[in-house]
Amino acid sequence: MNDRVLLDTDLKTIGDIIDTPAILFNEKQVIRLNDRGRLFPVADAGLKRLFFAYSMYKKVKIKEKLQGTDGVPMSIRIAALRVTYNGETFLIGEIQEAAPEGKLTVGIGSAVYRLMLEMTQKMGRFSSEEEISHFILEYSQKAVKNYGFCSVMSVQDGSAVIVEKAGYSDQVYGMKMPVEDTFLYRATDGKCDRIVNIGNLQPYDNVYSREILSAEEDCRICSTISAPIYIDGVLTGMINLDSIQTNAFDEEDTALLSLVKNNVEIALTNRKLHQKALNAELDYLTGCGNRRYFEKTFYDADKKNLWIVQFDMNNLKPVNDNYGHAWGDRIICDFARKLDQCRQNKEVIARMGGDEFAGIFYAESEQALAERMEALQETIRKEPVSAPGEQIAYSFSYGICGYESGESEEMVLRNMIKCADDRMYRYKAAYKKTHPSVYNDRDMMNTL
Repeated sequence: MNDRVLLDTDLKTIGDIIDTPAILFNEKQVIRLNDRGRLFPVADAGLKRLFFAYSMYKKVKIKEKLQGTDGVPMSIRIAALRVTYNGETFLIGEIQEAAPEGKLTVGIGSAVYRLMLEMTQKMGRFSSEEEISHFILEYSQKAVKNYGFCSVMSVQDGSAVIVEKAGYSDQVYGMKMPVEDTFLYRATDGKCDRIVNIGNLQPYDNVYSREILSAEEDCRICSTISAPIYIDGVLTGMINLDSIQTNAFDEEDTALLSLVKNNVEIALTNRKLHQKALNAELDYLTGCGNRRYFEKTFYDADKKNLWIVQFDMNNLKPVNDNYGHAWGDRIICDFARKLDQCRQNKEVIARMGGDEFAGIFYAESEQALAERMEALQETIRKEPVSAPGEQIAYSFSYGICGYESGESEEMVLRNMIKCADDRMYRYKAAYKKTHPSVYNDRDMMNTL
């Protein structure tokens, strides 16, 4: 499980809403998060030793005899949450009880700790936008009391669209409104820079009707709490919890929703960074790997029975000249898709540029791999691409080179690519002699 990244805003939230002593500590420092925490009678040195014991034995629950600030020995048990704050590992916990005989218990019993722990366990690399929206909805509902309706909005191009909901009927899915008409925008004078708790929505009647569709019947919302979601300083979403009662939400609701908002923004930012790193290794047109990805994969690959294959599409220029580059791109994408279908297990396909591709393949012999390439050639021959009024047939040339160790992997890769490239051009020259129609502009366009 990844550590929860704790922000300064989280520390303030915890200090404000927890009514028992709250502490954050490691072997270097002890931070008491509220006044009750400052009254905690355990000396800092004892807590630092406690963290050291935790880090040594990797146990969540530890029993330890510590020295109190008054010099009286005491027993303490900690069952705290491990977090990251300012790049360092800490334990965060709260004192739940302090018996007269000096037995203290530090735990994670409060709502904020339980919420943090649950979100930490579930946060990660979401595989879809739907998973993100559901995550936001689920934990917004857990954070806020007394709501009747909940919606998650995506903000794009000046509009807010409902993408997830609870309480409302399915009719609200896809409902779009200008951002300027949202309660959040109106309550913050267009800044959308904070969570707003609007106890009475009657002053907003001049903006739009507060009649809403619930799962059961039409009703009227009277109060709302709304939070903005930002990624890299850009407003990308909103969380809205509504009630048919006035003044339904309090300061604790605001604080816990702030915790959800911070977690969501961290998760979405991490996902964006991951996607950016992933995109740096993908070809923008075909979606397969690019040259950087190909080289990185080669260096890490199992070299037993490894072969590199260089591909070059035959005479794509007539397609671009007669149909335009959009159709040329379509042919390239079709070829990339069929290459991917030909790929097995650990094998990799990459677009090296233009209509040139390369692949890392595994085979017992060059002959066995060549037979696979010829089978792919036959598949492409039988499945031309449909264009207005006719079919576009295409083909490819290829060259194969097997792995042989050398002074360095960089030199081996360079030599293998040159070898496969030379063989590919010899194949192309021979193919041109046996298939002259491939190099005739009009014949290439005809149905086979």
